[in-house]
Amino acid sequence: MRPKPEGEFGRDWALQEAAASLWAIALLAMVASGVVPLRDFLIFLGVVAGVMFLNQVRTLVAHLWENDGDPMSVTAQFLDSVNVPPPGTLPELWAPVGLRYHALHHLLPGLPYHALGTAHRRLCEELESGSAYHASSHRGLTPLVRRLAASTLTNRRISA
Repeated sequence: MRPKPEGEFGRDWALQEAAASLWAIALLAMVASGVVPLRDFLIFLGVVAGVMFLNQVRTLVAHLWENDGDPMSVTAQFLDSVNVPPPGTLPELWAPVGLRYHALHHLLPGLPYHALGTAHRRLCEELESGSAYHASSHRGLTPLVRRLAASTLTNRRISA
């Protein structure tokens, strides 16, 4: 569990929490009073729920979740992470630069996000096709979701 924010950060955190609460209360009050039509509010909720769901899925598939929960070395973090490099336009939509090269980020955490694509291309040109680096690259969201689901079901059966 993370410690409670302290000092100036704690004050800023409390102000942001209060502002978010006021915004939510005001929005619900506007819906209840008819200022914001219920239909528009429900559309807003649907869009927000869809975006949040996609964000959760893409966050989950950034890792293979094949570790046992023990602290991991940089190499182990890399091997548990995924890259979803081009080609394809869909990864550009669901996995912006930082997530598209997530394994590379674990390998070289100090490398700026804007340089990850170039670094990935250079590594692919220099490393043999059977290298561990190439094994970190995956084709897209659907295969990663399938792998995560299969792994979850397998682990669930083992622990039951």
